[in-house]
Amino acid sequence: LFILEHLHNFSSSVMKMLLEKTGFTTMGTHVHRKFPRSFITVGKKARAVDTPQTFSLDNRHGTVKRAIEEYSARITKHRDSLNQIFRELSHENPEPRIAIYGVGDHTGLLLQHTLLGELNVTTLLDSNPSKQGSVAFGSSVHDPDTFDREQIDVVVISSRAFQEEIYQRIQHWENDGIRILRLYDLSGSRFANE
Repeated sequence: LFILEHLHNFSSSVMKMLLEKTGFTTMGTHVHRKFPRSFITVGKKARAVDTPQTFSLDNRHGTVKRAIEEYSARITKHRDSLNQIFRELSHENPEPRIAIYGVGDHTGLLLQHTLLGELNVTTLLDSNPSKQGSVAFGSSVHDPDTFDREQIDVVVISSRAFQEEIYQRIQHWENDGIRILRLYDLSGSRFANE
């Protein structure tokens, strides 16, 4: 998204190879339905291995380094674009009362790694009943259908995967003068039609 969080990424075939080289058999791999690069591989110890068998991958140091540098540059560019959105928001209104819709990991990353954490976030919203009434990031989580919308000026949708679904649910709030910020341009994205 907008931080360099993974130092190592594994494909399911590399994970299977690592398991087999260390004495495991692969019992199965489950691929996440919405995020095909996310998977769980389960292995079972099949034999004792004193020292793992040696194996090597082609030396692709230069290729990998370039890929990481390109990835890091994309992350920096994306974080800068998010920060520009938040700068403009604070220039338009010196102290907008901001609600964040969504209280998952994405929100924690936004608050920690972007300028959103320095703005006047007054309300957290989530449509998940199990989160409503709990505390997240130091604030109470409210039901978006029952909280007093007069208390906010702006809603930041904090979800990439569910951004459009959330927007469809609350777009009528714009009729009350509430600005709704969608952080991602999803045209051409696999998220656009989900």
